[in-house]
Amino acid sequence: MSNLRWTGVFELYKVYEIGDVVQDTDDGFTYVCVFKTQGYPPSVENSGFEVLSSFIIPTITTIDGGEF
Repeated sequence: MSNLRWTGVFELYKVYEIGDVVQDTDDGFTYVCVFKTQGYPPSVENSGFEVLSSFIIPTITTIDGGEF
């Protein structure tokens, strides 16, 4: 079972928790949060995010068979 949660388009001032999945419209990548973070774009090194997908996913509802 996956603990990923789709949280939509990245927002600079939102607090992200481990497992939150965001879309960064600046670079078109989708990222997953790996430690609690706020205020750092996902594309920045040590931002708390890792690349999940290298393309924009318009509607994500399941990953690895689990809904989130």
